[in-house]
Amino acid sequence: MEMRPFLRKNLSDTVKAELYEYIDNLDLDKGTKLPPENTIAQNYGVSRVTVRRALDELEQEGVIIRIHGRGTFVNPQAKQFKINLGVSQELGRLVDQSGYEMRICLTAVETAPADIIVAKALGIPAESKVICVERAYYADGKLAILCQDTVAEDIFPERVSREDWEESSTFDVVRTKAGKLAVRDWIQLKTVLAQEVKSLSNIEGEFDCGSVLEFFGLVYGQDNQPLIYGRTYYNTNYIRFNLVRNISAF
Repeated sequence: MEMRPFLRKNLSDTVKAELYEYIDNLDLDKGTKLPPENTIAQNYGVSRVTVRRALDELEQEGVIIRIHGRGTFVNPQAKQFKINLGVSQELGRLVDQSGYEMRICLTAVETAPADIIVAKALGIPAESKVICVERAYYADGKLAILCQDTVAEDIFPERVSREDWEESSTFDVVRTKAGKLAVRDWIQLKTVLAQEVKSLSNIEGEFDCGSVLEFFGLVYGQDNQPLIYGRTYYNTNYIRFNLVRNISAF
């Protein structure tokens, strides 16, 4: 399952991207405090609510620290972060952010009857037709990520072409072709043998590691119904995650 189910298209995402760039160019030796929300809003020509939403996400990612009565500060370790485990992003960007040349290969688009597990997960009748989409992401020519998504065929009013799947992420295809917006996901993590993944896929080549990190779960739409069932496998030789958590001391 892809790591960007929330479709970064709104105004707060644009402000967030600008703040990322601002922070990346900031000389932290001269200070880590960000301007007040009102100032940021005026500079970008947006509302304070939009700025607050962008800052909320940056705080959740551990990029900034808010201290009541003092202001908002850049986390001094923020520039060391590559990928935050709590961030939903397009998978190709994860390869880019990890410092590698990225290549995507659409390895399969197949329509088949849903098995019992998939049907139950998606809340559809057994044997309903589903579309299974597999993409491989390469880092400097080495297999870094394998993504396998499954969606119910009947959510699309018209047939989706292979070209559509090649040009867009599963989340964008579901949004543009089915009119359904992904809003949250549920993820389970575990490690699996790389050879086991190879036997269940159409990938070119193999993972150059003994085991991979599997993200397995569901993506939900605005009606709180499951949209996408999927598994994504990460070669941690190339893709490594940071986990940032807020801890309240009692």
